[in-house]
Amino acid sequence: LRVAAQRARTVAFRRTTVRFASDSSPAVVKEGAAQGSSGAAASGAGASKRGSSLGQRVAAFAVGFTVATLGSYYVVLDDMWQSASQIDERIAQLKLDVADANAALHQRILALEREVAELRSE
Repeated sequence: LRVAAQRARTVAFRRTTVRFASDSSPAVVKEGAAQGSSGAAASGAGASKRGSSLGQRVAAFAVGFTVATLGSYYVVLDDMWQSASQIDERIAQLKLDVADANAALHQRILALEREVAELRSE
């Protein structure tokens, strides 16, 4: 089957000719279509498609831009959520560190106040 399909493609490629329309834009047409063997192919060969219109190009650009924007929005939003959670974790850790340092300072102040009270009583 592969050999037959490859042979059919080769034959179809050899039968393909390049015909230039009156405005010098190339149009690729099979020989059978150019001779009018198929009614639908012959009508399609007469009207060569030159490309997409400006509206189609703008619409394609708009769709691509929208998809890219939404993808970027998702990535940025995900990064923001991860950053916010990391910041929250760091703040919680700093809170614990400050509370521990505050408790240690409070114990030192109490010890110093006891020493001062003992010195005054002498």
